[in-house]
Amino acid sequence: MRWKGVTVANIPRLVTYSLQKLVDLALHGEIRIPAFQRPFVWHASHVIDFFGSLLRGYPVGMLLFAERPAEADTLAFGPVVVDAPARERALWIIDGLQRTTALVGTLGPATDTGDPRFDIGVDLDTGQVSGATADASAAWVPLRTLFGQDQRAVWRRENAHWLTDGHHRALDQYASRLVDTVLPGNIFTGDETELVEVFSRLNTGGRRLTDEEVAHAGRSTSGNPFDRAGFGRVPAARLSAVHQAVQAVASAGGPSPQQVLFQVATTLRRDVHIPHLRLLPHNSMLLVLVAFVARFGPPQGRTADLVRRWVWRTAILEPGPYPEAQLSRLAAAESPEAAVLSLLEAAPTQVGDWSPDLDHHTEWRASDRLNALGLWSAGPRHLDENHAPLSAAEIFDSGEPLPEAAPIDGWPGLLLHPPLGRLDFVRQDVDTLASHLIDTAARKFLLSGDQESFGAHRADLLAQAVRTVLDRNAEWGARDSFSARNLLGRAARDA
Repeated sequence: MRWKGVTVANIPRLVTYSLQKLVDLALHGEIRIPAFQRPFVWHASHVIDFFGSLLRGYPVGMLLFAERPAEADTLAFGPVVVDAPARERALWIIDGLQRTTALVGTLGPATDTGDPRFDIGVDLDTGQVSGATADASAAWVPLRTLFGQDQRAVWRRENAHWLTDGHHRALDQYASRLVDTVLPGNIFTGDETELVEVFSRLNTGGRRLTDEEVAHAGRSTSGNPFDRAGFGRVPAARLSAVHQAVQAVASAGGPSPQQVLFQVATTLRRDVHIPHLRLLPHNSMLLVLVAFVARFGPPQGRTADLVRRWVWRTAILEPGPYPEAQLSRLAAAESPEAAVLSLLEAAPTQVGDWSPDLDHHTEWRASDRLNALGLWSAGPRHLDENHAPLSAAEIFDSGEPLPEAAPIDGWPGLLLHPPLGRLDFVRQDVDTLASHLIDTAARKFLLSGDQESFGAHRADLLAQAVRTVLDRNAEWGARDSFSARNLLGRAARDA
């Protein structure tokens, strides 16, 4: 039956999903992300507001999916990476990617990739939803803990000595809200022409799709893996080089370029302590790490420690080493241990008379990235009423210039923060300012208008932070060899 160009078959059908069902669908690869979709762009405050609405029973909008076949792919819902098999019928997100990612990243399996936007909880005393902070109340419970029956029981048992009847009631109330909440959705099924028409009409709260994006919608892979994982966008030319590097070294049936990139992102965040591609000291390091992971798999244990030393020791070189020489070292190695030791042979072993260069360079040199890592080591938080921990994606994904704490030259005047309006340092929380390397003395200089003294004092704080984080990760002078136990353990695993 057809009227006005619409068939009965392609009228969207109304569905409802519990939060658990949505998370499960995503984890099993049944929910897919079209290439036209932008990456996860919500800040911590958006995730907090979203779950605050859910816990209060407020409506949070309808989801819209297109039901289409899907090829095997590697997906990222925030920090959660899913290796999805091919499916004849999958649900492609047309509207609701930010909400779905917030749900899976916050309520799904715990990860160690360190994105604070998904470390959300609720205070049983006040009912306030907030991010995890060092000074959180003992009554603050992660939403992931509330969501999981077993985790909830463990938390209740471990804290039974101080929990009151009121706490138990609040715990049950918030858990029930998460478990019982259902979200409405529509599933659209139609031929390719009709799907393109739906995609092309998407113009709510965002830009219209380009013709190229429309052509890929509903049938493409999930796009730039680093971008999807909140680790930054790999430029097209470098992405092509990455694919070539994987194809050159990966064995038949080995991981896809997307899987390798996700594994590299996880290694950099978890083991190397680099939270974003923008902060990787040298661009050439990406190709080297991709080739390493494609050939040997993600580094583990002692090997991961030595990869970290290599990245941080090489960071003080300006310019960085040529990728061809490093790739040759990998090609000649027959084991991951030999490969990382070969890389370390070409890296500095001592810091010598090196000192941080606090000038800000428009071409974003290794020294700029080390300065940013020094600021990052302080654990920057939002300079707003939430004071939630910032994620690196919030700071660097927009491509906007870093805001200024004061109009002075170089890194001492900059903040690691999304774009800001005028700052009122009188009302700013002292601990939040400290997370931006603005201590009591620096704040006094700002309030008195003494920008010269502020710049000199913050330069000292930043230089110290850079040296501290560099020394901690480079481990200058440490023994880089493998013990017999390490080598025997690997032999046993390979047997």
